[in-house]
Amino acid sequence: MKHFIDGVVVVEGKNDVSYLSSFIDACYVTTNGYEIPQEEVNFLNQIIKIKKVIILTDSDEAGKTIRNHLFRQIPDAVNVEVDLAKCNKNGKHGVAECEQKEVISALKNHFSAHILSKNIQLADLGTLTKDERDYICHELCLGKCNQKTMLKRMAALNLSINDVQKVRENYHGN
Repeated sequence: MKHFIDGVVVVEGKNDVSYLSSFIDACYVTTNGYEIPQEEVNFLNQIIKIKKVIILTDSDEAGKTIRNHLFRQIPDAVNVEVDLAKCNKNGKHGVAECEQKEVISALKNHFSAHILSKNIQLADLGTLTKDERDYICHELCLGKCNQKTMLKRMAALNLSINDVQKVRENYHGN
């Protein structure tokens, strides 16, 4: 059974998301380096009004720099660190190289009961073009996302299908 975090977990890269999502159900944002895109910061500033934002970057110098940069923009975010001495695979040290029990221990105070919400399904939206999706994500401050990520972030912000349809109508000039 997966653990559930009712909020957003910010990590450094796609490998972290891939690994963590195998045992933790959460909405994830990746920094992809030192400069997190402003669209992602806007999303995090929206979500922190209603849910927690957890920063889980590596404890190396790069991770600390990213974390400090994020805290300047999202001061109410929560910092969670793993013991990198216990996170080592193939000579690499980072979140994706941690044992599950180490990550679970670090995040234990942030798990919640899984809440069944009114998640919007792909079928509810119909077929979206990339331009429509990009417009919707921009207007709803969801950051840059593919359709699956868009749905997860919409659910995290408790948006309804009506919220999305209104934005979609604006895109089409209705």
